[in-house]
Amino acid sequence: MRGLGKCRGEFSLMMLSYHFKRVMSVLGEAAFAEYCLQKQRLAAIGA
Repeated sequence: MRGLGKCRGEFSLMMLSYHFKRVMSVLGEAAFAEYCLQKQRLAAIGA
Protein backbone atom coordinates (compact mmCIF):
# COMPACT_ATOMS: atom_id res chain seq x y z
CA MET A 1 0.00 0.00 0.00
CA ARG A 2 2.94 2.35 0.47
CA GLY A 3 3.40 2.63 -3.30
CA LEU A 4 -0.30 3.26 -3.89
CA GLY A 5 -0.28 6.30 -1.63
CA LYS A 6 2.60 7.83 -3.56
CA CYS A 7 0.85 7.08 -6.83
CA ARG A 8 -2.32 8.80 -5.62
CA GLY A 9 -0.35 11.88 -4.65
CA GLU A 10 1.38 12.04 -8.00
CA PHE A 11 -1.91 11.54 -9.86
CA SER A 12 -3.54 14.28 -7.79
CA LEU A 13 -0.77 16.71 -8.76
CA MET A 14 -1.17 15.81 -12.43
CA MET A 15 -4.92 16.42 -12.25
CA LEU A 16 -4.39 19.73 -10.46
CA SER A 17 -2.02 20.95 -13.16
CA TYR A 18 -4.40 19.76 -15.91
CA HIS A 19 -7.36 21.60 -14.41
CA PHE A 20 -5.27 24.70 -13.73
CA LYS A 21 -4.24 24.81 -17.40
CA ARG A 22 -7.90 24.52 -18.41
CA VAL A 23 -8.91 27.37 -16.10
CA MET A 24 -6.14 29.54 -17.50
CA SER A 25 -7.17 28.84 -21.09
CA VAL A 26 -10.86 29.56 -20.38
CA LEU A 27 -10.49 32.64 -18.17
CA GLY A 28 -7.19 34.03 -19.36
CA GLU A 29 -4.39 35.35 -17.24
CA ALA A 30 -5.88 38.79 -16.59
CA ALA A 31 -9.23 37.47 -15.34
CA PHE A 32 -7.53 34.85 -13.16
CA ALA A 33 -5.19 37.46 -11.66
CA GLU A 34 -8.16 39.74 -10.92
CA TYR A 35 -10.01 36.84 -9.27
CA CYS A 36 -6.99 36.07 -7.07
CA LEU A 37 -6.64 39.72 -6.05
CA GLN A 38 -10.34 39.90 -5.20
CA LYS A 39 -10.08 36.78 -3.01
CA GLN A 40 -6.99 38.23 -1.33
CA ARG A 41 -8.80 41.50 -0.57
CA LEU A 42 -11.76 39.63 0.91
CA ALA A 43 -9.46 37.52 3.08
CA ALA A 44 -7.69 40.64 4.32
CA ILE A 45 -10.92 42.21 5.57
CA GLY A 46 -12.05 38.93 7.10
CA ALA A 47 -15.08 38.25 4.89
